[in-house]
Amino acid sequence: MNPELAAAIYDELLPGWRNARLVSGNRRIRCPFHDDHKPSFDIHEEKLVWMCRVCGAGGGAWDLAVRTLGEDAAHELVERLSAEVGGESTNSGGRGEGRVGLPPKQRSTRQHSRGSGVTLAQYAAAKRLPEEFLAELGVREVRYFGPPSLEIPYRDCEGQAGPVRYRIRLEKGPEGDERFRWKKGGPKALPYGLWRLDRFLPAGYLILVEGESDAQTLWRHRFPALGIPGAASWRDEWAAFLDGFPVVYAVVEPDKGGETFRAKLAASSLRDRLRLVSLAPHKDASDLHVASPEGFRKAFDAALLSAVPASAIAIVPPELAPLLDRVVSVLRRYVVFQKAEHAVAIALWVAHTFIFEQFDSTPYLAITSAEKRSGKTRLLDVLEAIVARAWRSVMPSEAVVYRKISQDKPTLMLDEVDAIYGPKAREHEGLRALLNAGYRRGTTVPRCVGKSADLELRDFEVYCPKALAGIGTLPDTIADRAIPIRLERRSRGEQVARFRQRDGTEECAPIMADLAAWAGSVDFSLAHPEIPEELGDRAADFWEPLLAIADAAGAAWPEQARSAARKLHAEQEESEASVGVRLLADIWGVFNAQDEDTIFTEDLLEALNGLEDASWGDFRGRQLTAQGLSRLLKPYAIKPSTVRIGEETKKGYTRAQFQLAWDRYAPSSSSQSCSYPSQRHSPEDSRGCDVDVAGCDGVTDGRPSGEDEEGQDSQLERGEL
Repeated sequence: MNPELAAAIYDELLPGWRNARLVSGNRRIRCPFHDDHKPSFDIHEEKLVWMCRVCGAGGGAWDLAVRTLGEDAAHELVERLSAEVGGESTNSGGRGEGRVGLPPKQRSTRQHSRGSGVTLAQYAAAKRLPEEFLAELGVREVRYFGPPSLEIPYRDCEGQAGPVRYRIRLEKGPEGDERFRWKKGGPKALPYGLWRLDRFLPAGYLILVEGESDAQTLWRHRFPALGIPGAASWRDEWAAFLDGFPVVYAVVEPDKGGETFRAKLAASSLRDRLRLVSLAPHKDASDLHVASPEGFRKAFDAALLSAVPASAIAIVPPELAPLLDRVVSVLRRYVVFQKAEHAVAIALWVAHTFIFEQFDSTPYLAITSAEKRSGKTRLLDVLEAIVARAWRSVMPSEAVVYRKISQDKPTLMLDEVDAIYGPKAREHEGLRALLNAGYRRGTTVPRCVGKSADLELRDFEVYCPKALAGIGTLPDTIADRAIPIRLERRSRGEQVARFRQRDGTEECAPIMADLAAWAGSVDFSLAHPEIPEELGDRAADFWEPLLAIADAAGAAWPEQARSAARKLHAEQEESEASVGVRLLADIWGVFNAQDEDTIFTEDLLEALNGLEDASWGDFRGRQLTAQGLSRLLKPYAIKPSTVRIGEETKKGYTRAQFQLAWDRYAPSSSSQSCSYPSQRHSPEDSRGCDVDVAGCDGVTDGRPSGEDEEGQDSQLERGEL
């Protein structure tokens, strides 16, 4: 295969590859054969061979065509391109540099898997729109993996290039709506027609419709319209584009998609100026135009006059329990969880993002793993499609985060958050302060804004839901305020569906719309759910919103939520206990095992360093020493002292010294502690518990309740201590 033909195949199947980033002599793009989050597909510019660094696929231009289109369509593509570039026929070329001839063409009656395609002429005829008019809008005929398709460009409000959508079929297929594809790697979806908004402003109203063809039809008849790319794709942030229009009409189609479209818009900030339009018995604007182009304007004007204000239609909120079940189902379809409680907690957290301002605190979601490729990014992908006001970012600046949260109250999703807490991350100190404080409603961070003489002090609100993903563990200041979601790399036997962002967004949009409708009908300001006794004060604070939502859902959710809270919180306490708390618990175990009230330091160290399930034998690279033990216990007001066991006197500790610390920091240990005498003992009675009190200020000494300092001094003089 000559280089010109090979290059033409790459141009046809991988548009834009020539402008991709050059890495070691290769053009690197996203792989078309797997869900590629980062470019991994290398194309050698001179040899015209390719290889994916992730999935391992590779070959020449012919291999690319066969893998992409199938052998039959690949032969057709090569034949067509050969004629265009003047190359050899399909049986005279070779793979890569022409070393291997193409396989002989075998005709098949099998239709291409992506459908037979659609030409500009076919589309124009079906919609009864002039080809010249469509061409003026930038619609053009291209090849999308073989068959003819339409490329429909989107532009932003300034007219700059936006996302590109391909129409690859004219009608819906037997297996669902396979008419559209988005160009990979492009910007996020936008409403279709933003670049025409300025010319629409004098009309004083705007019409929202589903899809590009309806918008094109209305433009043909000089109606101001925007096309929403999919009934379920509306985002409330798009309402800002419509600020200059006092009245907004929405054409509601008589199907499930139309109901979703209506529900999302009615639950949005457009509700008070939104009017709902029905074109029955016609499905949509395009259908009405095809039926009667001449009578379209009169019929559509009548429909606008009959529009019903959205505020006049009562919103019937969906039942919450089935809605939460749907969230769990979506989560489990795309992510492998090691514990069922993870999906339960996340589903409740997703619902709370829609109403977090009704609560005094918001729990963070701490998504961590020991290694990369464990599902953290995939979970964020799914959450981005289903939470309220998703804002996903990697290492944003402090100033951007303050302003974004204060202005939009988003659901903040930070990936690679471990970098913010790394040893060399001093420049992120302000961001860390924000995360430490942003769990409580009303919390603000003061910052000076402006320049020079115009500086002014401003308080930025930092309260919003936050999902933080990273490798390893998060600092205690964050983990204490978070629901722990620990993910592991899935095994070969654990299979999940592949998540593609645009398809996943469309799948999750109906759930998101239902959650928004539910959120607009509830009030949790007076909710006081029953908190499990096992939860501490801080855990109770951040679980309270989720338990209130579970109680409102009913069915099995109240019990599932409390079970998840108990299990995840218990595991969190166990895994995140400080070094000091773990030491206290292990010392209690040593005392309990020896059944003694006094122990020498050397014996305690021998026992601690010998514990197989503890780290004291290799504490910071060596065994725990007497000095290290003393430093760790110092914050708890526990110091070594001279103690006597039998006839031996050495430095050591008594059980009584630890009792208060056990009660406060290791209650499960202290609940099984022994009782202590409440009367004075003679030296003979206390031989197993002699203490040099010089090093034990503030430690329980066994004297009767109410004994004063003078009484203690007299005891020392008599040798009773």
